[in-house]
Amino acid sequence: MSKNQLQKMFARSTDSVLPDHVHDKMERLQEEGNSFQDAAALVREDLVPPGYKYHTWRDHVPENHTEQLKSIVATYKYRKTLNNIKSEHGVDFTKHVHIPEVDAVTGEVLHHREDHNHIEKRIGKHTREGGPPEVKVQRFAEACDSETTDLTVAALLGKRKQSVADAESLLSPAVAKFFETKNYTNEAAYVNIVSRWHEASDGRGLSQAEREAANWDMFHYVMEDWIPWHDRDNPDYSTLDINRRLQGVRGFSRETVIAVTTNIESQEYRRAENDNLGYPEHPRSGTTDDVECFFSMLHNKIKGQNVTLQDFKKWWRKLVIEFNLRIDESLPFYFWTLNDRFSTEDLPSFDEQQPGKKKRLYTLKRRSREDSSIVCVGRLSLPAKGQQRTRQLYHNTNVGVPPVTGQFLAQVQDELNQ
Repeated sequence: MSKNQLQKMFARSTDSVLPDHVHDKMERLQEEGNSFQDAAALVREDLVPPGYKYHTWRDHVPENHTEQLKSIVATYKYRKTLNNIKSEHGVDFTKHVHIPEVDAVTGEVLHHREDHNHIEKRIGKHTREGGPPEVKVQRFAEACDSETTDLTVAALLGKRKQSVADAESLLSPAVAKFFETKNYTNEAAYVNIVSRWHEASDGRGLSQAEREAANWDMFHYVMEDWIPWHDRDNPDYSTLDINRRLQGVRGFSRETVIAVTTNIESQEYRRAENDNLGYPEHPRSGTTDDVECFFSMLHNKIKGQNVTLQDFKKWWRKLVIEFNLRIDESLPFYFWTLNDRFSTEDLPSFDEQQPGKKKRLYTLKRRSREDSSIVCVGRLSLPAKGQQRTRQLYHNTNVGVPPVTGQFLAQVQDELNQ
């Protein structure tokens, strides 16, 4: 919009997006001798709480008069839209960033979420690329050289981009504990928050209250960077700075910020329904178990990795029928498996830790071929597990061996000196 069009929107009218108090202040400032431009600059300052600096219309470029008018009009148009949605539909987006849809026929709440493990992998990727500004990513290399973590060079460098296990080992409780022992406060806090958020959706032995607390810690961690004046107890998302780019919030991409915050809101909305429904949601309902099961059948039927759209259409109907038969308990050829997602036996609650079993995310997995903290003679000749077949290599990239450590070189030198 041109400057003249924007200035016309500052005139009082019944359809103006600007509230009365803005018109009152603009008139009062001009009556006191300020120009329209100076009055608009003062109103622009009021869009963020005192003590904070607003983001400009163009990133890192000071706002001119026209851009200040754009920011004012756009902000109040955004706030008016939220109020209209609340009054017309009863949906309050001033308190929630995501509210699930409700089926018009059944009245059932539809929880459409992004896959949790894919978000975990993306957060691992963002961490390797720099992460939050307060986190020194070079310190993860120190954790890689420590025998108290299971962080390997392959996980540190992200050589297996589709590996959830590598993202888990990069942002694990063991790495957080290592940072705490080194007094790396920012790094320890970051890894702790992310690892507990991941455990809340993919770990056993946590109560519903602990899962809820871990989720909200992650949510507020993101929101406090997006909206620095964010109030945990009484949020008001209508006050956010509309010029604040989501790209770079906590070092995440725009898609990751949206996925994390909306997934958490959806999970907690569903958790609040536990009493009405009579049972809690399975924590892994937002992970890839069911999808991976289906596509493994697709690969087995077509017998290859290069699946074309024509192949997919050809096998789609038959695969859906077979998948339904495999999970139908009433049939005599019901597909029995050790996977607890398909078991018919009574299983212990996911919130309870099974006696004698350690928590999966807290258990170190020593991988002598990949772990640079393990002094291992003849590493190059060690057999690499899971890399015998082409299909396995497709999913589990051969990451090679880690660099030679100073500890190993010192040991070799001692042997030569003797």
